[in-house]
Amino acid sequence: MLLFKFNKEKEPEVVMETPQNTSHIVFGIHDNLLECSHCGKVFLPKIPAKIDDFVAECNKFVAQHENCKPLMKLREHRGNLAESMATVIEIPPTLEALKTVINNELSVFGVPEITDNMIRIEPYGFDKRINWNTHIVMIAGYGVYGYIDGPLQETSC
Repeated sequence: MLLFKFNKEKEPEVVMETPQNTSHIVFGIHDNLLECSHCGKVFLPKIPAKIDDFVAECNKFVAQHENCKPLMKLREHRGNLAESMATVIEIPPTLEALKTVINNELSVFGVPEITDNMIRIEPYGFDKRINWNTHIVMIAGYGVYGYIDGPLQETSC
């Protein structure tokens, strides 16, 4: 993304250029909203503002999301693939996000709180039917919870 400052006497001047790996950060020219398409977070810079302040605010948001990972898909274990795919949700690709979803889902059944060390993720193979690099999600004392479409990351942003 490039941001130009226009001056009647001179050629347009580039005042902000985002790093190469930030194509997932989108700037809405009509609403001045920055959005990270990987995690869904948005930022609305203060306007009106001095160009230097505007650029600094935008650069801060870009820096926070520069290495943001795309959301991962999670599906619960079911009797067949169609039923399982009906449960797909997208969450940040972190153990913390996965644990939160699992605890929210299982708490209604009276399952005690799941901790980090109870969750085991293992590669399960490529599923060409759904184009997933599938990893199985298992919970100690519970069994197979479901599947994710790739390995977990340390952080999402």
